[in-house]
Amino acid sequence: MKLARLVPEVGMNVVGATPYAESPEECAAVEGRITRRLDGVGANGGVRFGASSHVARFLIAAREYEPDYRFAVNCRFDDAVEQALEALSWPVGSYDRSEQPDEVESVEGSTMQWGARQAFGAESPRRSRCTTRVRSGKSR
Repeated sequence: MKLARLVPEVGMNVVGATPYAESPEECAAVEGRITRRLDGVGANGGVRFGASSHVARFLIAAREYEPDYRFAVNCRFDDAVEQALEALSWPVGSYDRSEQPDEVESVEGSTMQWGARQAFGAESPRRSRCTTRVRSGKSR
């Protein structure tokens, strides 16, 4: 599978956290995201701490359940990716953003924490690797 197929329309961000990171400012990410280009994919900027808010917040929240997690990426998730992960025997968690409560949606920055609870919380199996499938279509 070519890497460009994994890059979503909004671009891809790869985030890495230091072992004791507790905030997005302590996570390094590609500034400006990774995007598709005619010749493949490329970073729009360098790597720096605090460059990601969205994916970094998800990673920090996921570490509440899996403290050893160090990296997160947002990528296109389709049937081919799901089949590849199943072939690797990686567990796939999921959450549906249309089920997000209004009180979560109304607080800036809280969606990622809610999503991590849905994917990694008490209802989900804790594993050393997990891919989270997000259904992002909001029906509100």
